[in-house]
Amino acid sequence: MIDFPYESALIVGAGSGISASLARQLSAQGVKVGLAARNIEKLQGLIEETGASAFTTDVSQPASVAALFEAAAAAIGGPDVVIFNASARQRGPLAELDPADVEKAIATTAFGGFTVVQQAARRMIPRGRGAILITGASASVKGFAQSAPFAMGKFALRGLAQSAARELGPMGIHVAHFVIDGAVRSQTRPDRVEKPDGTLLPDSIAQTYIDVLRQHRSAWSLEVEVRPLDGKLLSFSSRLNNRSMMSSENRSHFSASCSGGGILPRRGNFRGDIKQIMFILGVGREDTDAASGPRHHRDPRCARDDRLPRRPCSALARAIGRPSPRPATGSIWTNARSSISA
Repeated sequence: MIDFPYESALIVGAGSGISASLARQLSAQGVKVGLAARNIEKLQGLIEETGASAFTTDVSQPASVAALFEAAAAAIGGPDVVIFNASARQRGPLAELDPADVEKAIATTAFGGFTVVQQAARRMIPRGRGAILITGASASVKGFAQSAPFAMGKFALRGLAQSAARELGPMGIHVAHFVIDGAVRSQTRPDRVEKPDGTLLPDSIAQTYIDVLRQHRSAWSLEVEVRPLDGKLLSFSSRLNNRSMMSSENRSHFSASCSGGGILPRRGNFRGDIKQIMFILGVGREDTDAASGPRHHRDPRCARDDRLPRRPCSALARAIGRPSPRPATGSIWTNARSSISA
């Protein structure tokens, strides 16, 4: 195993979940760790456990973030790795949300991401190396009802990551965005008895971050999705709905299933909608037989529903930028995570 390629890491928006697991695993690699949060008192136990340095900051204030990086450079060096985990939620019906509260939430999640990435870039560009990791969520690719401010912030972070990766990658700086597509397990959010694999372990998420940091620059990941074994593929159904023109009635009954061997309807006749999706995306093919007329070709993995035309599994997966399914089990995705190269 090669030595870990970085010597210092700053985790911004540190808490007791993913950030704590990252601090422990990075410290175990011999990395000097800095933890930044509005309230560092809650991190005292983690600081003592990992020997990390702690800094108070408000990511929505550029001056505060600039001071943070100055203090971090003096305490831990670099930093070679910057991980942005800060976010703010503001729930409620659109018509009832307080604009001032929404502004504060977006200032933390979206603008805060910008201020941190900008300061990281200013220090990494002269050195020609570094890594910036940004934590997203299901809301990065799919907005949920009564959660518009959170989706707005997470969508913005994803766009920031994509732009930064394409700008900074050629300069030797690895930028990656992580879609945490599910609930993170904690003492207050354990797995339910009837659904033992319904949440993500923070230690396992952190290990994925470590794996990405170890990647060779010839094959850097831009986006990685992680989800629990018993997940709902929220981001996949979002991508399909965003690229299709399904009827509003049928879209409400549509779901992306891991166990059904393809795109399965919950109820109703989806033949027309699936045909329309395939036509819009330009995938699938049709041969004409002189005797029987047009003949649809369907992936045998999708043969569990006779209403599905053409080859929705592999062809549709390729069209939305995902690896084609290979397993004999008939699942849409073979891995718990997927990456999109920059």
